[in-house]
This record gives sequence, structure tokens and C-alpha cells, in this order.
Amino acid sequence: MSNDHTALVLALGAGAGLGLWALLRDESAENPPPSALPPRAAPAPVVATFPPCALRLDAKGLTADGVAIDVPAAVARCRAAGRADLVLADDAPSAAYADLSAALAAAGILIAQRRNARRGRRGRQRPRGDVRRAVGRAERELAELRTLAAQARTQGSTRQGAGRREAAARLARFVAKHSGARVNDDATVDFSGNVVVNGTPVEMRKVAAWVERLARDTGRPVSAAVETFDDPEDPDWAVCRIRGLGL
Repeated sequence: MSNDHTALVLALGAGAGLGLWALLRDESAENPPPSALPPRAAPAPVVATFPPCALRLDAKGLTADGVAIDVPAAVARCRAAGRADLVLADDAPSAAYADLSAALAAAGILIAQRRNARRGRRGRQRPRGDVRRAVGRAERELAELRTLAAQARTQGSTRQGAGRREAAARLARFVAKHSGARVNDDATVDFSGNVVVNGTPVEMRKVAAWVERLARDTGRPVSAAVETFDDPEDPDWAVCRIRGLGL
């Protein structure tokens, strides 16, 4: 009797051991250790994106998020994003706008620009009279530019060298005064009636920005294009060709 009981216990223990081994084997097959798992795909790299930096230019100067800033600091601020959102108030100085746009363009920073009227203390827009005065000023500048260009063109067809030089100098000085750019005193009018001034590429971009503002404020079809030249003897030289004057 004792021997039969002992045999039964051993048989049951062996059967339980075999069952537990089979169970652990099945679980091991269903859940292999981490070292046996296939390698996971590497996560896609995260590309950092930067929102465009916000700038505003008005009669009080250049600001970024309401804080005064200069042009070099604006370029450094916008360089990471590669683009700038510029709010240009109606009373923004032409020379300051030309400096800013030229510096951003030279740094390869794209500019998304929109107009915004100057606001008063309570957020009211600038009176319409101020807008009309701004448009009238742009109309006068454009009319005087046409007049000086016509005079330079007439003097260019004469043999009097002194008259040609004086007319060219007056035209160049007018462009320099209103664009805020340094322009050489030898402006000309080409066969197509375009005013051509010259200087460094940065200064010529200021002239182009001024012409763009004249076109925007007056609605006239004037435009300007900056042309650079691959000249090893004078690499820092360019021309700006002002078109659409109707000469």
C-alpha cells in the first residue's frame, strides 16, 4: 500500500512537471526575449521648423513683437526662419524700408509684406487725409522723376557735354535723395526710356525698393530691376533700371 501511494505521488509530480514545462515553452515561443525580436525601424528624423519672424516698420522705427530693433538685429532674428513677415505702415520712412529690404534680401531672407495704416492711441486707423497726403507725395515724386528723366534724355541728344553732365547729376541726386541710396552722379536714360542709375548692389536694391513703393502708393505701372555683372575688375558694381515712366 505504501509503495503504491509513493508511485502515484511520483507519477503525479512528473506529470505536473511535464505540464509546467510545456506551458513555459509555449509562452516562451509566443513572447520571445527582447534579444530575439526583429529590429525596429528607426524613427523618422524630426525636422525643426521655425515660424517667420514678425517685424513692423512705421514712423517710430522698426520693431519685433513690440520691441525696438535695428536692421542687423532683425537680419539675425530672421535668419533661422529664412523668412520675415513685415507689416509696413503707411507712414514708414522710405529710406528705412529700403535699408531693411536690402539687408534681408542680401541675407537670402524672403519677405512677406503687407500694408497697415498707422493707428492712434485707441487703435483707430490713420485719417484718410493722411493717406491722401502720402499718395500725393508719391505722385509728386514720380512726376518730378519723369521731368528730370525727360530733361536728361533731351540733353543726352545734344553735343554740349556740360549740359548732359548736369542733367545726369540732377537726376541721380533726386533718386539718391528719395531712395536713401548712394548713387553715382552719372544717371542716364536708355533707348527704351528707362532711367539707369548705378552703384553697389546693396544701394541699387534700395533704389528698387523706393520705386516699388512709388508703384504701390500711386498705382502706376512703374518698376525697377537690379542688374549685376560678373566683372572681376569691379565686382561691387550694379545698375538699377527704372521702367514704366512713359518717356
